[in-house]
Order: sequence, then structure tokens, then C-alpha cells
Amino acid sequence: MRIPRIAVVEDDPILLDILSGTLTDRGFDVAIFRDGESFLNAIDAGETPDVAVLDIVLPGADGVTLLKRLREDIPACRVVMMTAFSSMDTMLDSLRQGAVEFLLKPVTAGEVADAVEQSLWKRRSGDRVSEAVAEFEVGTTDLQRVMGASEAVKDIETFVLKAGRVDVPVLITGETGTGKEIVARAIHDSSSRSKHAMINLNCGAIPEPLIESELFGHVRGTFTGAVSDRPGLFEEADGSTLFLDEIGDLPLASQVKLLRVLQEGMIRRLGGRSDQKVDVRIIAATNLDLESEVAAGAFRKDLFYRLSVLRLRVPTLRERREDIPHLISRFMTTYSRREGVVLSKRALKALSAYPWPGNVRELENEVARAATLTEGERIEFSDLSEEMRTTSQLRGAGSLKVALENKERQIIVASLQRTEWNKTETARILGMSRQNLYQRMKHHGIPLTPLTNGGGDVKKR
Repeated sequence: MRIPRIAVVEDDPILLDILSGTLTDRGFDVAIFRDGESFLNAIDAGETPDVAVLDIVLPGADGVTLLKRLREDIPACRVVMMTAFSSMDTMLDSLRQGAVEFLLKPVTAGEVADAVEQSLWKRRSGDRVSEAVAEFEVGTTDLQRVMGASEAVKDIETFVLKAGRVDVPVLITGETGTGKEIVARAIHDSSSRSKHAMINLNCGAIPEPLIESELFGHVRGTFTGAVSDRPGLFEEADGSTLFLDEIGDLPLASQVKLLRVLQEGMIRRLGGRSDQKVDVRIIAATNLDLESEVAAGAFRKDLFYRLSVLRLRVPTLRERREDIPHLISRFMTTYSRREGVVLSKRALKALSAYPWPGNVRELENEVARAATLTEGERIEFSDLSEEMRTTSQLRGAGSLKVALENKERQIIVASLQRTEWNKTETARILGMSRQNLYQRMKHHGIPLTPLTNGGGDVKKR
């Protein structure tokens, strides 16, 4: 098997040496570059890294310039960006260019190496979101081809067609991994705004100090790092649709400004003195119970009602099990290294019966893993993940729900211990919002601060 090629572009010779050593120790083929120009010359000469680790501020050519070049010439290359917090303009540029990972300095070599490994896995197994986006970008709104043909999906398709005919805000709810972004894109593609690209923002992925600049733009000199005037996403989405994923993570101060846009159709850049009219349709999504968030004072009631003129709950995969064989077949086609690879009856039975707490995303990852790693012409039960095999074996021996609850609690506690009870980092590792993490901690009786009982676990409160 070919050793993954990692390019590291960093002008700090000490950090460059540390990163090179750590990545080499993890078994990667590492190429180092001390400035942007030398990396561009290497690309011209045929350098094709699997992952590029780029500092944003570089002599010769900055990281965003390198990122744009990689997107044009080596689109399969995954990118990890590093920068000091003050480089806000360039940070936003890199996010819009599609940086896969974004790390704020100071960073450890281990953090960079972890990001590289995660990027490589995504490169091998494919990117779920970009695949879904590509399918819709070719002009189809056939959700059944993407999601399945169950009655639940047919109901979603009916909603999509109705929502596409009107120009009002839509709120899409549902658990993580159910396909809320796919539904949002289908609504946009069914609407009169489809001739323009839909603009996306994950409200939970942008640091709080950057969120308003990203949404509304800013003028030069508004804050350190604002070296030029910059339009926000509302201006980019003028005449189109703005999809706000994880809307429940939007800070309260930003909620007030979003409400004003919905009420008046006007925005003002940070530091600006004049308003600008915009014509933007909002589609928002969340895995939180926003009504509970409203009751807790974490989300504005008036904004909730403004966003939910039309409202759709995307059902869990557990609620539409008849779609599982279709999804497995689609993912097998996408990820199998050879034609003709099939699932054994026992493996298919295990996949069909599993409760899928991570929904379609978890199913895709499981199939991608098995299809990528299997050496034979058939995926056997033994090729499935340990979690899948264990759950299948527990099904006849006791309460599956209890087993899954215990497993989830163990994973959360282990992640908290790993991060020394840093809830923000724990939520990132687990792929959930901080609010969702707090809800699951409360559900399992996990305290907000570690209390040891002598056995390495935590006492329940």
C-alpha cells in the first residue's frame, strides 16, 4: 500500500521540524516547504500530496493562495490550515475556499497529526456532504434516489415540492446524520432561486467572535485583522438561499441581528454606518429541541417563530428501516474498491437491525469502512466494526437499549477524561454541539466537573 504523502508549508523552522518529525513517526511520507512559492513550484513540478498542512501567513504566497491552487490543480488533496487568531480576514477566506480543517495557533504537533489522519480517512471514504451536494448540483431533486423510497421519504419529497413553491423561511429539525442538509438543498433546487448557488454556514463550526463578521461582513479597521472591507454571507446569498445549519448554536447577540434581517430584509456590516437591503431566503436546521432552548432562555422565542414558518422533522433511520438496504447498496457502489463485492446475509441482518444512533451518516461510515478494508469478494459479519458485532450479539442476551445507553455514557466519560473535562473540546471530538453534550451529560448523570470514586469513573449526582 502506498504511503500517504503529506506536504507541510510553514515558515517557522522549529515548528516545521517538529511537525515533520511527528508526521514521519506516524508513518507518513513528508515533504516540507518553508515558503509558499517553493510549494507552488513543487506543484508545477508534479508534487501531488494527499494532505497539505498550510500556514496562512507565508512568504512568497499566502496559505489562501496555495489553497486556491490546490482546489484547481489537485482537488482530491485534503487541506489543514493553521493560523494565529489575528488573521481573521484570511481565516474567513480559507473557510470559504473549503479548508477541511482549521487549527488556531498555538497548536501541538499531535493536534496537527490527528487532523491529518482524520483528513486521510475522509479522503479514502469520500465526503458525505460533498457527494450529496454533487448529486443535487447535476439538477436532480429525486430524494428517493439519495435517501430511499420509504413512505417517510415520500412525505419529505412532498414537503420539499410545496416548500419550493413559496418563499418563506423553513426550519428543518432532526437528529445528527439524518440528512437535513440534503433536504435543504432539495428545497433550494425546487425553488425559483435555484439559478443561484445556495450558501451554507454551520453556525457551530465558526468561532463566536467571527460569526457576525461571517454573516454580515465588516469594514476595514473594525477589529485587529480586518485589513479590508469584506462582504458577509448575506450579501453573497442575495437573490439566493442561505442555509444556516446548527442554528441552535448561534449566539444570542447574533440571534438579535438575524431576527432584524428576517423582519426588515436589511443588514449592516460590522463597523459600517449604512444599511443594505438583501433578498435572502433562510433555511435553518438543528438537532436541538429549539422549544426547550427557548424555555431555557438559550434561544429567542421571536426568532424561533420567524424561522419556523414552514417546519419539517427529518425522521431517524430507525423510523425508516426499509430504506437501509437501498442506502447500503448505494454506499457499497460508492466505496467498494472492486466491482461485485456483496454483503453476507449475517452482515446484512446485523446492519438492518442495528438502531443507528448516528443515523445515515453512521451507516455510511460503517459501510465505507467495511467496503474499504475487506480483502474478499464478500463483506462478512466479522468485517463489521466491533461496535456493530457487539451490539448484534447483545441483542438476544439482554436489553439493547440499556447496552447502548451504557456504551454512550462510557464514551462521553472517556472523552471528558481525555480532554480534562473541557466541554468544548469534548463536544468537538464527539461531533456534537456543546448544548447536546450538556443534555447527554445530564441524561447520564455525569457531573460538569470530575468527581472520582477511586475507580476512574465519575460519581452520579
